Amino acid sequence: MMLNQPYTETETVQAAAAVPATAPAQPAVPAIPNPRFSSPLQDLVGYFQREAGMYVLPAGASTPCTVIGSSIKLGKDMVHDAGDYIAIEPVNLTPYLKLKLGVPAPTTDEKKLQVNCYDGKTVMLDDVSYGKDEYLAMIKSRGYDKAKWDEQAVLHGMYLGCEREAKIKLGEDDKLMSIYLSKSSYNAWKSFLVKTSLTKAPVRYLKLTKISNSSGTFNWTQFDFERYEPADEAQAA
Repeated sequence: MMLNQPYTETETVQAAAAVPATAPAQPAVPAIPNPRFSSPLQDLVGYFQREAGMYVLPAGASTPCTVIGSSIKLGKDMVHDAGDYIAIEPVNLTPYLKLKLGVPAPTTDEKKLQVNCYDGKTVMLDDVSYGKDEYLAMIKSRGYDKAKWDEQAVLHGMYLGCEREAKIKLGEDDKLMSIYLSKSSYNAWKSFLVKTSLTKAPVRYLKLTKISNSSGTFNWTQFDFERYEPADEAQAA
């Protein structure tokens, strides 16, 4: 979608041949960096993968968020309307490739074919592993001639607030966000990285604003990025 992609992702795990005598240790979720000593935004790319060997967080470990239609939605089943912006303390960014079928309105079954590739090499469908190029060729052989890989990303961060903050109450354990970026939103992120790297000024907090774009007869919504300063810190300064 040129709208931000649906946030739901299907994770598949192949069962082990035998149950081990002791349960294997679960990978630790990386500690959240201290905002007072934030790393450059570039260092957030792949932070979870480097620290804990995970590209995305397990289901239920974070609150999903993305642009849907005319507003930013968040929460389970995207029930909360955050309005036109959300503010976060960025923690991690995981780029990935998403297979797009090239059809305007994919069915439920077609959406299952639109898998994600996190390592740039392999994908999973129905517990079967395929090479990225092999999978694309298979999909095209099924009649989806316009199928291609799109660059997208998921941005993780601690929730600070949003336009409709008074109407949204998140518990402390729900403030770690997984914000799904479409191709257009991810391109905006990359431009923001270049801009902030040139100024070399640290970016502790981010404001993600929903914007509308158009090209010819095609319209879409996406995220735009800018620095953010919480009100309490602005007053203290």
